[in-house]
Amino acid sequence: VELKAALEAEAGKLPSEQAKDFLARPVTKDSDIYKFAEKKALEGSGREEIVRAVKNEYKDISTNRAKAIARSETNRAFSSSQFEADKQFIKQNGLEKRAYKKWVTRSDRPCPICLELASRPPIPFDSNFADLGDELSVTYQEDNKTKVLKQKFNYEALKAGNAHTNCSCIYQLVIEPEA
Repeated sequence: VELKAALEAEAGKLPSEQAKDFLARPVTKDSDIYKFAEKKALEGSGREEIVRAVKNEYKDISTNRAKAIARSETNRAFSSSQFEADKQFIKQNGLEKRAYKKWVTRSDRPCPICLELASRPPIPFDSNFADLGDELSVTYQEDNKTKVLKQKFNYEALKAGNAHTNCSCIYQLVIEPEA
């Protein structure tokens, strides 16, 4: 209902023929596009294949946006696969009580959210860095100004890296030594 009202308000700012055309377009949520790209990545499609598939399925999306989504979803598919493999390794070796994970940035310019996550100590392996619905807020300095960056995790729980579009962060498996 809120989305429909917002679209009608935007359409009201356009000349009548453009407004009809605007309202006739299908509404696509970002999460739909990401789920589509994630499915392609999990099927084994490479980045360029995913870019083509996204652009073919969602005609109005730019090439740069399609590339960002493909990059993000192939990274997410890799991280998720690694997480599942590590989970299996931990269980097979009875390491549940000693297994932790640590957020690791791989970018030379990580965002403030990822820097904050990387500054935290390791967490139990089966815990999430952020749960679905959580909002992380980071205060940081940039250009001699104090800024606040907030990120809500409304797509999925953050369990294995890839906190946002174009994120290349991963987690590092940490096994504590036996006491």
